[in-house]
Amino acid sequence: MQPIADDDDLHDLPGLIAPAALAERPSSLSVSERWTRTLAVTRYPSRLRPGWLGDLQAFDGDLDLALHVQPNTGPAVMSFLERRISELTSTVHLSEDHGGRADPYRRAALHDAVELQDRIAQGAERLFDVSLYLTVWADRADDLDAATRRLEALFGTRLIHTRRLLFQMRPGLVSTLPIGIDAVAVRRMLSTTALSATFPFAGGDLPTGSGLLYGINTATRSPVIVDRFALENHNAVVFATSGAGKSFLVKVELARAILAGTRVIVIDPEGEYARLVASLGGEVIAIRPGSQAGLDPFAVTGSSPGALTTRIATLTTFLDLLAGPLGPRQRAEVEDAISHAFAKAGFADGESVDDLTWPRLADVTARLGANRATEDVAVRLERYVGGPGRWLFNQTAAAASSNTGSAVYVLAGLPEEERTPAMFLVLDRVWSRLADSSIPTLVVVDEAWWLMRHRETAAFLFRLVKTSRKRRAGLTLITQDVGDVLASPDGEPMIANSALQILMKQAPQAMPRLAELFRLTQAEQSWLLNAQRGEGLLVARGKRVPFQVIATDEESRLIEGNESRT
Repeated sequence: MQPIADDDDLHDLPGLIAPAALAERPSSLSVSERWTRTLAVTRYPSRLRPGWLGDLQAFDGDLDLALHVQPNTGPAVMSFLERRISELTSTVHLSEDHGGRADPYRRAALHDAVELQDRIAQGAERLFDVSLYLTVWADRADDLDAATRRLEALFGTRLIHTRRLLFQMRPGLVSTLPIGIDAVAVRRMLSTTALSATFPFAGGDLPTGSGLLYGINTATRSPVIVDRFALENHNAVVFATSGAGKSFLVKVELARAILAGTRVIVIDPEGEYARLVASLGGEVIAIRPGSQAGLDPFAVTGSSPGALTTRIATLTTFLDLLAGPLGPRQRAEVEDAISHAFAKAGFADGESVDDLTWPRLADVTARLGANRATEDVAVRLERYVGGPGRWLFNQTAAAASSNTGSAVYVLAGLPEEERTPAMFLVLDRVWSRLADSSIPTLVVVDEAWWLMRHRETAAFLFRLVKTSRKRRAGLTLITQDVGDVLASPDGEPMIANSALQILMKQAPQAMPRLAELFRLTQAEQSWLLNAQRGEGLLVARGKRVPFQVIATDEESRLIEGNESRT
């Protein structure tokens, strides 16, 4: 930043905006304490995918791009092609006459030149002289070299050759400034089709096809349709402040998913989704003291190999959550006490569990209390043996819900100190329901920040995110407290493993971190800060689509009972 005096008339505007210093080197420039290097595209593959320049959105760095286009005259083009075809034909025939194999690049170039000549003669194509330059910026020379190698590798994987403009760094920089000057003139001839594929302005709409309608593109007024089970993974994250319409969006998605034949499982902390899921034939399971939900973590319902071992491991983590944190020795003693309780009840891994009674927490605490190293653990667990927390181990009813139908687990009315353990048990039950991988399933976790605050539940969520695709399931995480999610070590990996990312209205305090995480432009940040209820930014398949949620009158009727809590 340069200070401007009050009496400065700004007549010397070029001097004001010029860099403070510029040092030119053979392969780089130093401009006002920043380093820069320019590359030129020198060769293209025989076929270009439309919108291929959009791949540069994945480039992690500061990059300027300039595309210079000049039309080529028809007669000169035909003369050039005649000469080029003759040269390539002679070279190919000469190599074959001497018993060798012609250069595959020349054979491909000959085929393309003949095809292009025919299309130009028919008036279907024109040729253009095209220059494409890329200027990379960095704060240090080492960072500039690393960014240059990443950019060259990105283009190299697409068979596009680039060249560093040695001893032409200043003309290269000038060629990428927004002044329309091609000071280097590294040009390649492209046809109309190839140029249209190279043009960097691709449409922002997602490819249409099968899937669910999420809303209307606010820019083009076209429908925004996404098939989550056709994405690279089926997970989604929804970030929005309170009142932005995130719950309404998810309810609309769930209603359409159920009608399309998808199973839906919801972990609902406030009871917002119960009305909707019940209206569409799903089951409502209330998790609170006095309920008969049958979430006893000791329940072993299968006799498959490894089922008992998995149950013991889950119980160990659960008791660590209730009485923890446990040290390594205490955790080992707890696991041994659980194993002893199951063995005493007659359970064995891989054997039938029919006519067997599940052990109780009292059996575990009795063994822990007899060990001086774990006496304090038994004391901390006493609240869940005969105290107010004993409902978590309710054994009065087994899980009555069907594993094949939609369900919502309502956690409203839970005591605050038992909310996290209850959500852990629900996650464990959801994992069991996903064992039938033949049914596509959407699992919704509302207010995910509750789970991200605790190591055990965050690790369970991360396990679901990483393995849900193998069970034909997609996990949807909804939160308004973005900071709690990102503060967890598993927060960013969960977002990275979500192919669908939806950002709605954001609080100004959360925007800097979100802008860094999702690489939001200034326009996108402004859009999210000023978004109206139901508006958001949908990120999928490399596209960023501003959209607005729409619902039918019937969908609104089913949702409106709880809409005020969105």
